[in-house]
Amino acid sequence: MNIRLLNTDSALISKLEPDKIVNVKILKREAGTAIIELNGIKTKASIDVKVPDNFFAFVEPSPEQDGQRIVKLRILSPLVRTRYFIAKREYNLLQSFKSVLMGFSLPLNEDFFKASRIIYDSGLKLDKKVIKTVHLALIKYGEKFAELIAGFIRKGLDIDDEFVDFFFNYKKLLRHLLRYMEMQKEETPADLPRVLQDLFRFYFSPDSSYCISLIEVGNKGEGLPFQWRKENLFDRERYYFDFSNEKTGSFIMIMDDFETFCKIDVFLDREFLDANRNRLSHFSINRLKKIEIAFRELKNPCLFWTGQKEKISKNHETGLFNLDISV
Repeated sequence: MNIRLLNTDSALISKLEPDKIVNVKILKREAGTAIIELNGIKTKASIDVKVPDNFFAFVEPSPEQDGQRIVKLRILSPLVRTRYFIAKREYNLLQSFKSVLMGFSLPLNEDFFKASRIIYDSGLKLDKKVIKTVHLALIKYGEKFAELIAGFIRKGLDIDDEFVDFFFNYKKLLRHLLRYMEMQKEETPADLPRVLQDLFRFYFSPDSSYCISLIEVGNKGEGLPFQWRKENLFDRERYYFDFSNEKTGSFIMIMDDFETFCKIDVFLDREFLDANRNRLSHFSINRLKKIEIAFRELKNPCLFWTGQKEKISKNHETGLFNLDISV
């Protein structure tokens, strides 16, 4: 697949020597054309509809027409998977992180490099405050939780160090807040439940719904925070349920509601699965709608919030990197 540059100024043309490799990003698509970013410079190009949003391209030798040189770029999508470019990308990233950390007078250790990478994967600017916040989340609660905090920051939420601990223990705090609201209904501001829900709904897309409530369990009437959310996908509705608590450990259920059947995946801690493996198995129920139920090991403790972006068996997300090559 090829693309052709349109209305290109002479300064950019002079930089695009034949046989060079450039990085191209599609910023805005139109009918047969697009606004692209070529090694950081915006210009217009004629493109094919199958062109990806981000790719490497080879500058082909091209003759002049009517005194103007027509620049054609040949897409080199397999190039980014070669060992050379993977190694080159990793080296460039580490050098960039090193420069940023030194500029902020932050330690050059493994945890700060990991925090910088999480921020980079999230599409955030490497700001000193953001690095310190994500680093705190990483060293206290792990990589997945640090990715979640970075996701909140990407959404525009102004997060400080105190929020990191608050959100890690939010279910315990919410249980006390919800219990207090039940006991003090007349004195509690009417909009407090809405404010709490808005806080956590903030993380999800506009077409998602989020709810949290307190349910009674056991003879002692213990209050258990129960949260759920719904996403409207292309061919189904997906529901996330989180029953996790201190006694049961992780207990997350994801239900995909298709038109003809319902698929339920129950995610539990490995210790619980190992102890009850002979009692748990994958099975189906045939009623008005076929229901498939499977029990799986929970590998991502933040699954309720991050959702499933890949195959359900992997239960994790993969970051993508972009590499700019100067011409």
